Amino acid sequence: MAFLFVSPLCAASMALFSARVAQHVLLTLVAVPLLAAGLPRQRPPPMASALVFASLFWVWHAPQPYAAALRSDAVYWAMHLSLTGSANQLTAFAAILTLSPEAWYGWHALKAAPYGLTALEDQQLAGALMWVAGGAVFLVLVGSLARRILAEPAPGAEPSPGPRRLGRG
Repeated sequence: MAFLFVSPLCAASMALFSARVAQHVLLTLVAVPLLAAGLPRQRPPPMASALVFASLFWVWHAPQPYAAALRSDAVYWAMHLSLTGSANQLTAFAAILTLSPEAWYGWHALKAAPYGLTALEDQQLAGALMWVAGGAVFLVLVGSLARRILAEPAPGAEPSPGPRRLGRG
């Protein structure tokens, strides 16, 4: 997590929306699950957590709260702490952001130009990062969970003796 807030990525996230999205994808889809894996097993219900995250995700990415986070250190940290504490949703927002015909965040209109991007191109890149990179992380997580569920014996079933060895032994 330190890398996300004390690195060139953090500095770039103040100029490029796409860098901010890369920071948020790494935070919410990599760092948070790793933190959660280290917590005691007693966690909030998944549906309640998803609803809280979805609400916070959409609120913080509306243009006014987003701009407030760029103007104020306190609001910036409130955004990151609330998203970190509730992470887990983004595909619908990524699609809307990527396919939008106009840029939503005026802050990045001037900041993206030195990187050779218009504000709309930066926003579309950000949406694609959410959609593709975020989707890939979700796919791996869901695949891993499905594999674990399928490997568990059915309730009341005899456990499998394990794989058979071929040859001697």
